Amino acid sequence: MSELPVRLDYVQKLLDASSAEQVWELHTQKMKEFGFDRAIYAATRFRTHGDFGDISDGMVLSEHDNDYIDAFFDSGLYLHAPVTTWAVQNTGVY
Repeated sequence: MSELPVRLDYVQKLLDASSAEQVWELHTQKMKEFGFDRAIYAATRFRTHGDFGDISDGMVLSEHDNDYIDAFFDSGLYLHAPVTTWAVQNTGVY
């Protein structure tokens, strides 16, 4: 059997992962290869147009310090951050 191309190998590792923790570890390792030293991932099922709902109903994964993440989300700073504003108004990647 021939060796899978690097990108497909990465996707296969993601598909083989048995936990969110494994996927997060694989993803952050891959992003470090592209020069990203920190990441934030946030998801909610309760988003409406222009609103994210109660933050406690969502999931946040991050490589930032806990103090930074606590301040960013607990104080509501995330509601006015450029990346959040973009996410509310768009879909996909930029």
